[in-house]
Amino acid sequence: MAVMPIVRIVILSASILFSVILLGLSAHLHSWEKEWFSHPEAFPPLTIATSVLNLLNASAMIVIGITRKGAVPSMIIYEIISLSILSILFLVCGALAADRFKYNWDIDCSRISSILGHHDSLVKQAETACHEYNAITAFAFLTFILLLGYVITLLVMSSIAAFRGRPVWFTSVKEAVFFPPNQGQMAPSGAFAPQFVVAQTTGTPQPGSPTFVPQQQYVQEPMMVASPSPGPGQNIIQHQYSGQYPSHGQNRVSQSGPPPNPAMPQF
Repeated sequence: MAVMPIVRIVILSASILFSVILLGLSAHLHSWEKEWFSHPEAFPPLTIATSVLNLLNASAMIVIGITRKGAVPSMIIYEIISLSILSILFLVCGALAADRFKYNWDIDCSRISSILGHHDSLVKQAETACHEYNAITAFAFLTFILLLGYVITLLVMSSIAAFRGRPVWFTSVKEAVFFPPNQGQMAPSGAFAPQFVVAQTTGTPQPGSPTFVPQQQYVQEPMMVASPSPGPGQNIIQHQYSGQYPSHGQNRVSQSGPPPNPAMPQF
């Protein structure tokens, strides 16, 4: 399926972009919490580690998939396993960020200035941290949805190919055939198949002659051709046989009857 390699590149590139955004937001939030709190939250370091892992993994999958064939990072089974683990990690990061925002803030970020008073530097940093909580939650959930959707699609299509007798687990998405024909499927109607005509030889036994059992032979149907220049007493229509003569030792039954009429064509 030609569209899957394009979808793969788009989703991996989008996950790299979102990971860069999450990396910057989490690093800034973690540094601010270390400055103002004695016990900073645990989800910013987890988001940083998950973003770095996704950056390395997705970049390796794209580059190796283009430059090399048969490498492990370009195999479908590796993509399914690695992206499933990363999607779960992004889900955990988004859930922790949403939970800690509700516990620590649970207010509209625009109301922070009215609560903290006229401390300009603290108000700006608090408003920035409040928006960073929301942004980390949104981008983590969005990356989780992208990776999980791609993994489910790839898993379903690979399972279809395996059920049809053509497993693609250890091939790349670019080389995989996800919808092969079923094994044992009939050939298409336009395929060439030789056709034979069954010619049954019969004979009328004469009294005292041995009885022959009619036999069936597969021969090609004779073609009727016209003689280019018939002469007097020459048959106008003659048989032209393109088949093979019977092999040595095979009985051939001739039809006996009244003598041929000279006016009738000879066969």
